Amino acid sequence: MSKTVSKTVIILPETDDTTLCLAFTGAVTKQDHYESLVVPMQARIDKHGYYNLVIDFMPDFKGYLPDAAQQSFHSIQDMGKYSRRIAYINPSERKLFQTSLTRVLLGQEVRNFGEHERAEAIAWAKEG
Repeated sequence: MSKTVSKTVIILPETDDTTLCLAFTGAVTKQDHYESLVVPMQARIDKHGYYNLVIDFMPDFKGYLPDAAQQSFHSIQDMGKYSRRIAYINPSERKLFQTSLTRVLLGQEVRNFGEHERAEAIAWAKEG
């Protein structure tokens, strides 16, 4: 996977018109989160009224910087209800806990997949 070293949220080539596929790497910055997740997700909501999301947590994922974490929470509050399917690949224990707390804010379905189930996760999300 080709990426710019400074990017912490990378739009993956499997992304399509309704499904946003991302890789999170390092410590996620507010700018990367906004440009690569919030803006494309809002575009899908505006165009289709929903979105599907796949987030692949890379082995070097360290979490969110404080301002990015706040933005992430707000995006879940504002846009979570528009999701049809969300697939997390290799989520940390912290992400699993966060998902259990915010599940009522999320749309239809959320599933977790192991690091070797990437293709399955993407296929499942795109069925939504």
